[in-house]
Amino acid sequence: MKTELVILKREHLHLMGEADAMQNQLRMIGPGLCLLADGEPVAAGGIMRLWDDVGKAWSVHTQRAVDSPFLMRQIHKHAKTQVPLLRQGMRLVRLEAETPAEPKYCSWLSALGFIFEGRMAKYRAGRDFVRFAWIAGGEKNEPSFI
Repeated sequence: MKTELVILKREHLHLMGEADAMQNQLRMIGPGLCLLADGEPVAAGGIMRLWDDVGKAWSVHTQRAVDSPFLMRQIHKHAKTQVPLLRQGMRLVRLEAETPAEPKYCSWLSALGFIFEGRMAKYRAGRDFVRFAWIAGGEKNEPSFI
């Protein structure tokens, strides 16, 4: 299987089954990349700037990618190298990421250097999500309550 990392195009998202026009428009705001497997888009991700020096990371994966240990290793390898480059290029001091509250997703964000910040009950489609963040300087986030 031949894989290739390319600049994300809106058509990649459509080919991956991502039909939410508003969500796709937001994904196209910042830099994004797409992993092709034998010419077919199987994963995409990027960073959208929220404000000033704060961004939000996102990613989508097809079932083909999720079912393939090889493709998941490729996705992790590219995320491990590209996320820091994008963060640096965008001069971010904070990068947030949200994911369903499931161990496999949380483990992946932790492996990419993100730190758990908290649970978000019924965040999307009635599902609980969790928020992670990467902070410049590597400070550890401690839960705080106001």
